[in-house]
Amino acid sequence: MTALAKMRNIWLKIITNKSNPVFWPLLFVLWICSIFYQIALSLHKVFSSGKIKLQTPVVSVGNLTVGGSGKTPVTIELAEYFLSKNKKVGIVASGYGRKNKRSVLSPGSELSQMSINDTGDEVKMMAEKLPDVYFAVDRTKNEAAFQLQKKFKSDIIIVDDGYQHRKLFRNLNLLLIDAFTDLRKESLFPLGRRREPLRAVSRADAVIITKTNMFPIDSDFRQWISTIFKSKPVAEIEFVNEYPVCGDERRKIENITEKIYFFAAVGSFDILLNHLKKQIPNIIGFRQFHDHCRYEHHDITKIKNDIDRLKPDYIITTQKDFVKIKKIDFGLEIYTLDLRLQFVSGEKSLFEMLDKVVED
Repeated sequence: MTALAKMRNIWLKIITNKSNPVFWPLLFVLWICSIFYQIALSLHKVFSSGKIKLQTPVVSVGNLTVGGSGKTPVTIELAEYFLSKNKKVGIVASGYGRKNKRSVLSPGSELSQMSINDTGDEVKMMAEKLPDVYFAVDRTKNEAAFQLQKKFKSDIIIVDDGYQHRKLFRNLNLLLIDAFTDLRKESLFPLGRRREPLRAVSRADAVIITKTNMFPIDSDFRQWISTIFKSKPVAEIEFVNEYPVCGDERRKIENITEKIYFFAAVGSFDILLNHLKKQIPNIIGFRQFHDHCRYEHHDITKIKNDIDRLKPDYIITTQKDFVKIKKIDFGLEIYTLDLRLQFVSGEKSLFEMLDKVVED
């Protein structure tokens, strides 16, 4: 595990053990930091009051917590839906983790050939899956959306991780909540995982509860969401990894009996690992890297040392990780989790709302 991943785990241990006196001095420091963070949020709100409204309808996909709630998979799902309706789709993303900060404006077919230094891992993954979608990658999402509309004249623009971006008018604000995070019990960052005060949920036009098959959502929390959003669509989705892929080969995950080594750099590593262990009983080793890890030489060395020591038959990782290590020879076949979203409830009302945004 990298130093950054260790620090993140220490932070999570501190904020999830607030009743333990051992952590109280550190919690006090985090509480002070959260006050300054809240002041910064208030200032950001004041200076971001003016909104740019585009001619193209804009849908934002975002969350209220630090960590992976499934924004990128949902963004891909929405893009594929609009493509199936013969719409020209644009996606705006910040390209988190990329080294080169220049703006990128390109169709997915071209962007997928670029370096991760220019795109970031999540954007490159999206581009490989969505070659017919047009992308704008920039830290300034409103400018990126404007350039996307100007150059490609998209029918719909989807903003990945756009809930906290206030300078761009959104026709629809989708709020993602992962099933294992009760927003009511989370403190403001860094004392907790919440990015904004709880009242920020009111900006959402629809809610999607994600990963319901990986972690059972508390019934009281579900009831609270239903009450808060009683006049708005509330959907629940599962994240399904049925057929890991290696080149042209797809294997049903339940039929994998060989010895497996798993590694990933994702926000909810423990949740994903526990979910996989239920499906693949023979995971003989794993390694966690910090989210958006670039897989430098020392990271690759750790993986290779694990493989030499454990002697697995195959490697499994996520699609987001695979785009960064696909050219590296580990001496074993690498299977990627072919993530698929499956709606449990609320699909009809959600997509009716999305259709209306484009039609209007």
